[in-house]
Amino acid sequence: MTVSDVPVFTLARAGSMTVVQAAGDVTYVFGPNLSLRRLGQSWWFLPASRDLVWLVDGTSFQPGADLRVRQVDLRDTEVLRSVRVPAGQRPIAGQRDRLLLKDVGTLRWWDPATGVTQSMHDHVLAVSAGATVVCRDRCHTVDVHDDTGTRVARLHMERRVVAAAPAPDDHAVALLTDAADTTASSLVIADLDRRTLHPVAGGAPLVSRRLLTWSPNGAFVFFATLDGRLGVLDRSSETTHRVDVDLDDVDAMAAFAGP
Repeated sequence: MTVSDVPVFTLARAGSMTVVQAAGDVTYVFGPNLSLRRLGQSWWFLPASRDLVWLVDGTSFQPGADLRVRQVDLRDTEVLRSVRVPAGQRPIAGQRDRLLLKDVGTLRWWDPATGVTQSMHDHVLAVSAGATVVCRDRCHTVDVHDDTGTRVARLHMERRVVAAAPAPDDHAVALLTDAADTTASSLVIADLDRRTLHPVAGGAPLVSRRLLTWSPNGAFVFFATLDGRLGVLDRSSETTHRVDVDLDDVDAMAAFAGP
């Protein structure tokens, strides 16, 4: 295992709270009516649900590393459980009751309570607290599974899907698909309740693969434009606009995000 293999989250949302990893590998949580609290030390962390996070510890980045994960309640910072990951595997995503483990060439869901594993034979596009988005048929078919592994939707796409982001309520998924110009992608919103696809007008020539995420309330989708700026989709009006913020300028991004 190398450092480049590790999915480093330095800032992530978990419900209304924000989890951040600071210098010294210390992870903190803060949010509305919640002052900054220390969760503990970890190499990296994985959001698990609206109120839980997995903290990943270990002793080395070598194959067969002895990795241990702790599930922590964000509300009171209580450690709910601490388990050892099977040797040679590393967690790259998490949900409330399971972790997605990566080994050489394989992905599998692992339930720490029972030890049961479920192999993932498809390409995993995205994982959220309540949804897993995978694709097959060269990513022209997209399946969405809930946190129990049950398939809740199958989407057939004309163009190949290259990225996905489930909405905070897991009732929709933002998808980036290959455009005619291979340097750009088209933005499509999939409504999982109605099983409908909504291509975003004007998005095809603007979208790159660098960024795809939702606002915490699900009202906006943020994406990167080809010139390195921030694009925003307003779901209520189904319109997009470009924000003159350089995604490579950390200070500008921090100012845009606000306190």
